[in-house]
Amino acid sequence: ALKEFQLQKIQQENSYQSVLYNLLTSYFSYQLSLGMNIDFDEVIGK
Repeated sequence: ALKEFQLQKIQQENSYQSVLYNLLTSYFSYQLSLGMNIDFDEVIGK
């Protein structure tokens, strides 16, 4: 029973890490696209 509990805990931590990772990557790609949009606007403005 203890081993099963430990396995569940590990799986929960892994899923938490993957969710956090997904949030970070989507956030950074969002920031990146924002930065690119700003660059495009500057280029168009010139």
